[in-house]
Amino acid sequence: MAAMTIDPNLTLQINTKSQPQQRLVAEEIDGLIRVYKDGHVERPQIVPCVPPSLAPELGVTCGDTIIDTYTNIWARVYVPNANQSKHHLPLLVLAPENPLPAAYDDGVKAVNWIAHQVFVKSPQWWTSKCNASNIFLGGDSAGANIAYIVALRLRPSEIKGLVLIQPFFGGEKRTNSEKFMVQPPRSALTVAAADAYWRLSLPAGADRDHPWCNPTVKGAAAGMRDLGMLVCVSEMDILKDRNLEFCGSLKASGCRRVEAVVFKDVGHAFQILNKSPVSEIRVHELICHIKSFISRELMYSLLFEIQDLDKPSS
Repeated sequence: MAAMTIDPNLTLQINTKSQPQQRLVAEEIDGLIRVYKDGHVERPQIVPCVPPSLAPELGVTCGDTIIDTYTNIWARVYVPNANQSKHHLPLLVLAPENPLPAAYDDGVKAVNWIAHQVFVKSPQWWTSKCNASNIFLGGDSAGANIAYIVALRLRPSEIKGLVLIQPFFGGEKRTNSEKFMVQPPRSALTVAAADAYWRLSLPAGADRDHPWCNPTVKGAAAGMRDLGMLVCVSEMDILKDRNLEFCGSLKASGCRRVEAVVFKDVGHAFQILNKSPVSEIRVHELICHIKSFISRELMYSLLFEIQDLDKPSS
């Protein structure tokens, strides 16, 4: 399986040399972001920018490619070296984190751009290795939210399925896990931080029952009912009940292939932020579930196409 991550150009100003004491703070998430009432934003560079290079023993080739020069959307593409057969790989598109609705717009652009690259037989190094008819959208936390909303904007035939890892949703009514789940110090996600993220992300005047935040308000769209979805939930995450309610809403709306997997004894973003032995085991389980889900959905799609061919023409 090949994978692509998208990184739209941030519209935020980053300036840590200013005099914050001269400004009034509107929102702050400790150690992550500080937004002032005059519109100035400070974000410390927690994750370093790294070049597209990987250790050879990983067996993966990666490279950067431009999607849209006007908005500076670019993607990093990862392709396993082991695929020496003539079979093209399915493509997993990983959604970014960025202010809304720009990230949704950029996600749709990325999917359309992929289809165009294959249609025009683009000479880019990765296009000959991927099957653009087998596209899966995926992401974790805010990226999973973006993957779901982007899927709503696409035609059902454009993607094969969704991989949603701890999808970042919310709502005005608190769930039990939001109210009672005890979080360790410096937790990756607290209720207060989640509320601040939504205040920063949603349109002015919108509350947490806005469809971008709470997709259960309106239920699943009709086009999603035949789409396979894998929803990965962390047992110690404040979003646990929210994620499970989301799965229940999908099934109640007629979505027939929704798989929810709960990962025991780990919290939000464990696959990135936690290096404990338990987390390493859960990361391996997560990868296995994703591989199994994609293989199963591809087989389902193939069987569905065969059944269509067997139908007598009218």
